[in-house]
Amino acid sequence: MKKLKKYRLYIIFFSLVFVLSLTLILTSCGNKNIEIFKNNISEARYNFFKGETSGYEVTLTCGVRESDFKLNGYHTENVEFGVLTIVLPKDVEYTDNATYKLDYGNKTISGNLEQNPFDSSLMADVGFIIENVDNIKVTFKMGNITKYINLYDVTSNFNYNYESALELFVNENYKELKEFIGGNELKAEVYVKIMYDNQIDSNYYFLIRVIGRQGKVVSGIVNPVSGEILAVNFDNL
Repeated sequence: MKKLKKYRLYIIFFSLVFVLSLTLILTSCGNKNIEIFKNNISEARYNFFKGETSGYEVTLTCGVRESDFKLNGYHTENVEFGVLTIVLPKDVEYTDNATYKLDYGNKTISGNLEQNPFDSSLMADVGFIIENVDNIKVTFKMGNITKYINLYDVTSNFNYNYESALELFVNENYKELKEFIGGNELKAEVYVKIMYDNQIDSNYYFLIRVIGRQGKVVSGIVNPVSGEILAVNFDNL
């Protein structure tokens, strides 16, 4: 009887060791697979500032993206960016002398704006990340027009940032995404953008795209407040 009890104890002990070891292995693999996606981010938007006055809609979003920006499934070196966008009222015509000035914290930067040929908005890349500020004052000038717009960081109300949103997306869709992994290499690149849509409760969402080298794309929408994955699509470039 004593031998039987001892034998049962051995079984229980080794079963616990096996379960613990298996749990550690699976956890380790999961973390490693999440990191491989993070290490291949070709664009990530960290924050999103927004403001409006007299029909002028102004946004600023900052983050990192590839210096050689190509949607080809290969991740290359990232550089910082800060894209300022100004949408003019419908009754205001663009002239080619549009400028901006940004005041934030105790710093000031300024430059010229160019017209986006796709949607006629005015744009400029300040070339670096502006963060850890609550608001930014924008001075916009074009011809005899001068406008002052205060921008506020809408992402300060998010419960998820670009990294935690990506983790949710990868964990939820790992069955489909794991085919992009070959050995220790992700044969794809990742894009995480902040988008606006007033049809969504939070008004904003993370658009996540994983683009494979063969043109396959897995994309999804993540609510930055609730963490809910609102949609997942499978497509090709």
